[in-house]
Amino acid sequence: MPIDELVYGQPNEKVKDNLKDANLLNMFTKVQLLDKQDLVAVKSMLKAYIFQKDTQARLAQ
Repeated sequence: MPIDELVYGQPNEKVKDNLKDANLLNMFTKVQLLDKQDLVAVKSMLKAYIFQKDTQARLAQ
């Protein structure tokens, strides 16, 4: 077992500790199983949505 896993825990445990929304965690788990093209599409949608929210927040300042 690598030392970083002993200190910081398994990667899955880190994700579960940081992502409290079980439904969102479940969706991300399923997304990882998609083929590469679909995974790229999902990432693109998330990036676009986050960009939109960041832009709206900057404009609201």
